[in-house]
Parts: sequence; structure tokens; C-alpha cells
Amino acid sequence: MADTRCANPELQLDVDLMMLEYTFYHATQAQFDFLFSGCQDEDKAAEATRLLTIFDSFIRLFAQDHPSYEKTPEFHLNVKILELLVLLSSRSTGLQQQFSPDMSKKLHDETVENLKARRRWLIAHQRQAQRRGKQLAGSDATDVTDDVEILIYNSWTRHKSGSSVSSHPSPSDFLPRFLDLLTRFMEISAEIAALRGTPEEKWMQIACEFMLQASLESIRIRLRDSGNEDMFLPRLDDCFAWGYFDAPDELIGPDDQAHVDEELAFFNHLFRAPTNDGAVDESPPRENPTWTKLRNEYLSEFHIADDASASSQTWRVDRLAQKYPPESFQDQLVQFLKNAWDLAMVNKPVLVQIEEGHLKSLGVEGAEFDDFMVRVGLREDLNGSLKLKL
Repeated sequence: MADTRCANPELQLDVDLMMLEYTFYHATQAQFDFLFSGCQDEDKAAEATRLLTIFDSFIRLFAQDHPSYEKTPEFHLNVKILELLVLLSSRSTGLQQQFSPDMSKKLHDETVENLKARRRWLIAHQRQAQRRGKQLAGSDATDVTDDVEILIYNSWTRHKSGSSVSSHPSPSDFLPRFLDLLTRFMEISAEIAALRGTPEEKWMQIACEFMLQASLESIRIRLRDSGNEDMFLPRLDDCFAWGYFDAPDELIGPDDQAHVDEELAFFNHLFRAPTNDGAVDESPPRENPTWTKLRNEYLSEFHIADDASASSQTWRVDRLAQKYPPESFQDQLVQFLKNAWDLAMVNKPVLVQIEEGHLKSLGVEGAEFDDFMVRVGLREDLNGSLKLKL
């Protein structure tokens, strides 16, 4: 029988969607497999790269053939999860060279914009604290006051590397740092919260340690390369610039107003205090006290003497790295993302289900599934399962 799917646009879309979902699923699963291996398995690294390349090619073709097709919010969420996994993988020795010059420049530009966004938040937050004359978070649960928080930040800027938002490294040398991944993690979390409600305390712990890991990485590089005027690194306060913020117009300059409004609308519900019944309390809105407490606990880990030497700072960073091993944190992060991905994948793609020997999403299992396989002309391999080769 002749293949007539291209003669029927509706059939072509259905088939292409199945292939898109199939390649997407296996590309994402391969990234998880590589990361769960500790980024040490060369075969898993090669397979992750191969399947990612296939998915990237297919999604480009899909966009060309179906330009008007609107993908679901869940699809876009899963794309962001895959992107974060790829960036995590790229930090390992196995996949560092996979970014093209154009992609490296794009990622670098995103880093610059993300850092600018954190500093807009910091400026507005400090103005609000001064205006209200009380603690930054506006909560009785706050352990770190405005003055102490500023003292912590200042104690880590005594030994500067000359970095600033305007000094850019070579985009061709770009390798994603924890702060780059942190912003993407917050974006994913905000979308999950919009779909599923207020984040749980486990998420807050991961997010707070993410800020700590980003800080340790940046401080370590800053101390190592002190005096390098070309360095472009976030400060400690940049890494911890996350939380609820109610921004009156007078606290923000007109040039930043549009940016801040968009950022607040997107991120604020991550940090806003819920009411007893789970609904958000709008009057007056305030920061979730659990987030305030955890954020301050992790920030307090950086409390050192104001006149601490560079060697003392290095000792503190080394101690914190032992207390919070980055490898252990990455395992927690990947597992969290895997759980989020599993929830988003309520039903596996149809072709993946067929590989597994069922169509549970359609209620087709057992003998009925075997009959279906015969009718569509598919056969199991010698191991008793069907594998669609990518």
C-alpha cells in the first residue's frame, strides 16, 4: 500500500507528533541516564549526544512543516527541563565541547541578562528595606537582619577580581556556571508552581543550596583569579537575590519598571506566603516564612569577619564545599528534575508505550495489544520486545 500520509495534512501532523514525542522522550531519558551515572560513562555520554542531535534536528523539521501548531505548556516545560539537563551535562568532561559558537554566545548573553535581572532585584529590594525601615523579608521568622545581610555581602567583596556587568568573557569560552543553571531552575520551578501550586519545603531546600553552590563556585574562581580585570562573575548577593518582593512604582526607575514588573509576575508566586487552606493571601502579601528561614540559614554559612583575609575566605569556602559536596547536590537536583519530568509525563508517548508492550493510555493491554500489533503489521524481536531504532 502506498504511503499517503503526506497527501493528508492531518495524518502527517499525527505521525510527526508521535515521532516528535518519541525522540523528545528518549533524548531526555538519555540525559538523565548520563547524569545518574555520575557523568562518568562514556557510552552514555555518546548516546545522550546522539539522541539529543536527533531530537534537535526533528524539532526543527517539525517547526518548518507545522509552523502554526501550538505546543502545550507541558511541552515547553519539558523542553526547559531538557535544556537544564544538557547544561548540567556540559559541565562534565564528557560533553564540554558540544556547544556551537552561536549557541555559546546565546548562552553567554543570557547569563549577562540574568545577572542584570538579579541586580535590578537587589537595588529595588534594598530601596524597599530602607523605605520600610525593617528586615528585608518582612517576616518575624527572619534570622538575618538587613544590616547583617549587608555585612555578609561586604565581607566577601574585600578581595575583588575587578568583575562587573560590563566586562564580558569570550563567548567562545563560555561554560555554564551554577548561577546560569540557577536562573533556569527558578524558571522551571515557577512554571511548575503555576501548573501545580505552591512549592514544597523540599524544593526550597534545593533552591537554597543551589544559591549556596552558585556562591561557592563564583567565590572560588574570584579568589583564584584575583586581579583579573576581564573576569565576569556574580557576587554573593547576586546568587542570593531571590525572594518575594512587592515593588511600589516609586522604588524602581522608569527604565527598569517593565523588566521588574515581568519578573515579579513570573517569580513572586514561588515565594509568596500561602494561607492555611493553601490559597495565596493577597492582603497583605508577604514572603513565605519557610523560604525566609531557609534562605537566611544558607546565607549565614558565609558569615565571616569583616576583615577576613583571602586565605581565611579560601578556608571557609573549602569547609563549606566539604559540608555541601557539589556532587551530592547535583544528584539531588537531577532527582528533583526527574520527579518533575515524570509528573509532566502522565502518559508516555505512544511509540514508547508500544516499545514497552502496551498502550495503557488507550486501555490496550495483554491479548488486545497483541492483536493490535498483528493488525498494524508490527512484530516483536527475538527478545520479545519491539524496539524502534533512532
